[in-house]
Amino acid sequence: TLCPDLYLMGGTVLEPGNVSPLAEANIANDAEAARRVFAAGFKNINVAPLDITMHTWLSNDFLESIDRLPGRVGPFVWNITRFYTNAYRVVGGFADGGMPLHDPSALFLYLRPELFEFQTWPIDVDTSPYPNPTRGMYIADRRGGPLSPPPAPGVPTAKFAMKVNSTAVQAFLKERLSLYSAQKIQAEGRRVSHIYTRTDVGEYDILMS
Repeated sequence: TLCPDLYLMGGTVLEPGNVSPLAEANIANDAEAARRVFAAGFKNINVAPLDITMHTWLSNDFLESIDRLPGRVGPFVWNITRFYTNAYRVVGGFADGGMPLHDPSALFLYLRPELFEFQTWPIDVDTSPYPNPTRGMYIADRRGGPLSPPPAPGVPTAKFAMKVNSTAVQAFLKERLSLYSAQKIQAEGRRVSHIYTRTDVGEYDILMS
């Protein structure tokens, strides 16, 4: 397999859905494609569902602390989250002005897996036609008892992050944004066009804009 590992954000196991009572937007919007991805033969599928993203809540106070970071990174993050926080306030009724950490959670599964608790289950995706409320629902076989039947041949399994150390995730996010802010300010002072940085997962060139 050219790409044995897959990290994705989408779907929900136990948490209520966000486009229907049972389904999350990324999966429900193209349930057929999601089903094919799960069955594509990846050796390790790691999923960040709503079960953790809705519990990694970035409060307005936290986002304001990001806005106060030196340089342009903090204000940039603040500005690009204004529409999203407003949507959660107006559509979802979340009055505190915050937002969940959805898509970045897939990256954090890779960078800091120790901050999550995983469960491995056989998985299928409901592909009922729209507007059936089950469209995009994860069918995760969570029985797991000693007499439960084994997964049928060819049924894929995936690792679902079901619990999260949200305080540590927020601290890690702020640490990385702070590090990038500091390096960018230093690099701009030297009039260079990029930053070469070493992280705990490798070495990267971070392009400047």
